[in-house]
Amino acid sequence: MLEKYTLHLQRVVVKLLSKYRKGVMDEQVHLKRLADIAIDLFGMTACIARTSRSYSIGLKNADHEVMLTKAFCHEAKERIEKNLKDLKLETCDNNDDTLENIADTVFKNHGYAAAHPLERNW
Repeated sequence: MLEKYTLHLQRVVVKLLSKYRKGVMDEQVHLKRLADIAIDLFGMTACIARTSRSYSIGLKNADHEVMLTKAFCHEAKERIEKNLKDLKLETCDNNDDTLENIADTVFKNHGYAAAHPLERNW
């Protein structure tokens, strides 16, 4: 699973770099998804490494660590698949337009744009 998703990440990175070139730095939503995938892959690597060592030297609770690692890797896999899907299907309903509008409003207003709900406006 770790190897499979590492290769998927590589392919998506190459695709995004080919598509956007230097402009990839402006694609913050895509970069966030790539970062989230990398974080999950790192977490999977760390869990597997620790569990493998515990299991191979016969530590007392190694079986419990195996279960924890399987649970973490399963949840990480779900997050990675969602991020990969959202990266590949840029037109899907993934909330990107809303996030971009929020960011534009915050940038235009130099910060949080909403008024306090208890503020009087009359």
